[in-house]
Amino acid sequence: MTTHIDDAGRRMASPRPSIGRGMLVWTLRIALGAVLLYAGVLKAADPAVFAREVAGYQFFPTLAPLIAATLPTTELLLGLLLLILPSRSPWLRAAALATAAVFFMFLIAVTQVVVRGIDTRCGCFGADSGVVDMLSILRVAGFLVASVLLLLLTAPRHSKTNPSSP
Repeated sequence: MTTHIDDAGRRMASPRPSIGRGMLVWTLRIALGAVLLYAGVLKAADPAVFAREVAGYQFFPTLAPLIAATLPTTELLLGLLLLILPSRSPWLRAAALATAAVFFMFLIAVTQVVVRGIDTRCGCFGADSGVVDMLSILRVAGFLVASVLLLLLTAPRHSKTNPSSP
């Protein structure tokens, strides 16, 4: 948040965001949006392969078909929303929250694969994805941190006002 000095010499918060903050928000939106669009397109391109990869996680096996059917569309929608919503839209914050939730679920899924010693392909970026390993956990954790940071940076900001002013 930028600050300015008012007529009485008091330091006041400016209502507009700093350029650095705005650039960080846009960088996060573009990066996360591009990752989600890329992943969604690759998964949607070969649904049968993706369904097998989801089943390979051995995590809530009865939900694997539903996850395989809905996840690519969810990723495409979230990626698109992160890229096209206006910066001040409350829906941008909702998209950031949903993105963080998706990456949190991904983190749980890949972590349980590594902990249980399951040998399966990630499926994160389509048929050419490698096996789930510690690098997968670190990558997903990085995406989760980025999405939480975006969520925090898009929080409504209330400027402090002087209570003695009318």
